[in-house]
Amino acid sequence: MAADPIVICLQNLTDYNQFERLCHDLMALQGYTKIEPLGGSQDKGRDAVHSDSSTQQATVFAYSVREDWRVKLREDAKRIKKHGHPCHTLVFLCTSEFTSTERDEAVAEVKRDFGWDLELYGVERFRTLLVGPHVRLISQHPQIFTPTLVRPIVSPDAPRTVLIVDHHADDSPFAVWLGRKLTILGYDVWCRGVSPTGGAPWADQVENLLGTTAFRLLAIISPSGAADSDLTFRRGLAAATTILLPILASEVQKSALDSKTQGSEFVDFTKGWAAGLVSLTKNLEKFSCPKEVGALPNSFFESLSPPDILGSEPEIICSNRFRITAVPGWVRRLVTDKEVSLEDFKEFRTKWACRRVDPNRFLSFSAPPADLQEKYVFRPVPGVSWENMSEIDGIPVRSVVPELIRKSVEVHYSRLGLKYCENRHLLYYSEGLFQSDRLPVTKLDGSKTAIGCVGQRKYWTPKLSTNYKYFLAPVFSVHRVGESYMLIVRPRVRLTDEGGVPLVGRMVNSRRKHLCKNWWNDDWLHRILGVVQFGAVNGVISIGSDDAERLTIDATPEMWSVTPSINDEALNRNEEDREEALAYLTEEDEELEEGSETADTVTVQ
Repeated sequence: MAADPIVICLQNLTDYNQFERLCHDLMALQGYTKIEPLGGSQDKGRDAVHSDSSTQQATVFAYSVREDWRVKLREDAKRIKKHGHPCHTLVFLCTSEFTSTERDEAVAEVKRDFGWDLELYGVERFRTLLVGPHVRLISQHPQIFTPTLVRPIVSPDAPRTVLIVDHHADDSPFAVWLGRKLTILGYDVWCRGVSPTGGAPWADQVENLLGTTAFRLLAIISPSGAADSDLTFRRGLAAATTILLPILASEVQKSALDSKTQGSEFVDFTKGWAAGLVSLTKNLEKFSCPKEVGALPNSFFESLSPPDILGSEPEIICSNRFRITAVPGWVRRLVTDKEVSLEDFKEFRTKWACRRVDPNRFLSFSAPPADLQEKYVFRPVPGVSWENMSEIDGIPVRSVVPELIRKSVEVHYSRLGLKYCENRHLLYYSEGLFQSDRLPVTKLDGSKTAIGCVGQRKYWTPKLSTNYKYFLAPVFSVHRVGESYMLIVRPRVRLTDEGGVPLVGRMVNSRRKHLCKNWWNDDWLHRILGVVQFGAVNGVISIGSDDAERLTIDATPEMWSVTPSINDEALNRNEEDREEALAYLTEEDEELEEGSETADTVTVQ
């Protein structure tokens, strides 16, 4: 499924004040015309309120950009109740994705524990409203919805400012690198891999921009690009309006190119990417390519990226993706006469990987364990082969299968000794699971080490220093890549006081920063490897009692050998200039730093 730019902007926003304003505006358009914004650090759980004099109904609004939205929802609800604020309906807006089951659980929980109705807005509900009845809000909040990402429909007489980086899939690494470099320099860049199209066909987007706002088509020329008929067609369109600028990424026989491309002036990157970038920027400056006012000058850019930063030796890039090599082809369908409430269903979380269709119907790859079978007396009904189905019991297969895979992994790790934290909704390593609470790890080069998965730290403050405990908490998700499924592993940390009570609010952010600020790529990589290796035997995570229901996952992460590599010596020589440059670009903002708690892709030296 193509990336949606609205979703990307919402899930990666860093300006919480602007997010609050967006939520206020959206709620006003949703019918809360008398909404009164509050917000701030002392809002006592309320970001806004609304009173309806005709019905005497009080509505309280709470907003969140945290991933643990269930925890934040409960924190805000407790604060609202503690301070005695009038509330009949709690409207909670967040940038997270959640399933229908999670939504129903949250609504039931708020009604049961607080007596209020809950109206829940997640990222998909945001997207539906913003591309539909309230689309004008997008242009009113450019701090959130980057104009180059969420590009409005433009008129033919709009100014030409856009540099389109058009390329074959084989040239994606180079094209993405080039697009990002030009963006840093202040150019308005449209590049697949840098500027998601929100599901619209890339060719349609490019052809539209060529006739409207494109300043140059930077056509990547390589053997693959030269042979691609679609790219050739678009180069012809650009040449007809004199905005074609071919980028020679690798040696190509001139006779392999179409006549219009042959007659154009090339920018040569075959002698080195850094030298090619200098030539390209000089060409763009020569023809006065529009550039963002106040953008970094080339000399400043070069302080971040010295000319010899790229080396000729390959290096290994390691991801946090693990290939799922076998998925059970059969989904069991089970029913029970004894209803399973949402509260009772929590018991299943660490015991049985299943999808609750309704209080009496369940889907799973495996039979329920003996204790659940005895308690609820599940009866099998005809199962289905999911590979030839679009949905099962009204639920899309694309949702059911990844969920069952993820839950199977979570149950597997629960049986190995990980505990579940109801407060933070995390699986975590408990004390005493390993000798000295150190998780053994076999590095990619075969050497062995161990990393602390449970520990205690002292957090210093001028008034009072306190101790806190940390617990490594892996988060699993499943993505479909082509015809295969991938397990994504993200290491998190669960933080508690000395007595084991989970920390909340700002204490979580400050202690997490204190703990993780010196964890670099290799630290995150070792934790990812340790987690996966702990669940594997002979390099494979195997879940299931027989071949028909066995789920297997390769414990070796996906890796790529890439060239060029990063020249660390060049970076070290330029360290002082880089420090000054980076200080200009990044301010000391604790909230931003907290967002960098995980590393999805790391470089192996």
